[in-house]
Amino acid sequence: MNQRHLKAGLLALLLGAASSATAQWVELEIEDEQVRTSGDTYYVDPEIRAVGSWLRVHTMRNYANPDRAGNRSDSMLCEVNCQNRTLRAISGAFYQHAMGTGEFGVWKRQTPWVHPGPKSALESVLQFVCDRTERTERP
Repeated sequence: MNQRHLKAGLLALLLGAASSATAQWVELEIEDEQVRTSGDTYYVDPEIRAVGSWLRVHTMRNYANPDRAGNRSDSMLCEVNCQNRTLRAISGAFYQHAMGTGEFGVWKRQTPWVHPGPKSALESVLQFVCDRTERTERP
């Protein structure tokens, strides 16, 4: 791993850890039946930041049961495009304990823009961000 990648990884790690520790998470209501029966819980940080033409938001998911690696939660930094109703992940982390605590592993791989499926967790994130932003922009 070269120096630049190491620095970028450490920055993402620090930003993710700081966000997890300081966020005032809002639990999302997910309508997808598969998500409901899984018992997983989804959260979004209500602090939304404009970065260029996009909005950025942190998300958190607590797993009802540990994944294969023993993780109990994950977080993502997402970019949202309300005009096109799309979003993408910029980076994320997996944590050994709930609510982004414990040892963790970071990934920094930008995903393609997607149109979230109806009633999905990603659609709930998009809806939360766009509704909240539209309310603050109204006179």
